[in-house]
Amino acid sequence: MSIKIFNEETQQWEIKATNHANMVEVEDVTGELNTEDVEGALTTLVDKIDSVEIDIYDTKKQVNRTDDKVNNVLKEFQYHLDNHPSGGGGGGDWVLPTITSTFEDNTVVDKGENVYIPIFFSSGNLGEGTAYIIINNVEVGSQTVKQGSNNIDVGTMPQQLNTISIYVKDRGGMLS
Repeated sequence: MSIKIFNEETQQWEIKATNHANMVEVEDVTGELNTEDVEGALTTLVDKIDSVEIDIYDTKKQVNRTDDKVNNVLKEFQYHLDNHPSGGGGGGDWVLPTITSTFEDNTVVDKGENVYIPIFFSSGNLGEGTAYIIINNVEVGSQTVKQGSNNIDVGTMPQQLNTISIYVKDRGGMLS
């Protein structure tokens, strides 16, 4: 683009100034532009801004992933604080064992499918315990459980509607 002025004598438009960026010199004091004109300098700056924007976007994605991981750890930690009393897990201040579970009431399972129930077992008495499984008021089995998280295999369900109960006897003979 140019600045033109109408010359009355010649009856012509004459260019008096130009604003073509490639015609305007730039002094690159820092040596980072690698150019001698405004157009090249602007192109270099745009490329650098695009690169910074991409770096910022990648950093935000990484921060979001890290935030998600931290939030999941905090949720799990809070769950254990809320559902597993402190002092348990062997050698604690209690004598009575406790069990908790995240298994939902009214869970539907396919016929013939084994049912697994997650429990968290803790006791003031060191060592393992024995989990007893009761289905529809009939004891159907038992298995050894460690202190902490366990998955209890209760087998397949004998009827369409079933009631499952689990209790744990710790090494000292105390019941949850």
